[in-house]
Amino acid sequence: MANENKYGNCIVCGGHVSPKLVQKVCNRRGRVVAILQDVPAGVCDQCGERSYKVTVLKHVESMLAELRRSPKRISLLVGKYAAA
Repeated sequence: MANENKYGNCIVCGGHVSPKLVQKVCNRRGRVVAILQDVPAGVCDQCGERSYKVTVLKHVESMLAELRRSPKRISLLVGKYAAA
């Protein structure tokens, strides 16, 4: 249990990785299918690269499967930023 929050060094830059709760955008075939809040991840203090434990990713997959069985959908407005 003591090693649960240990992510090691960043695989991209070698920086220190801290445990955080993040927002995870889940995509399928290039489309956003869900946005999950408070997902445990290791986040590099230097470059921001995220890493996830295998158990977390498996849980995310099971959550997505459950959402597909009983979807709760909202409308989302999307716009393109244009400089003035």
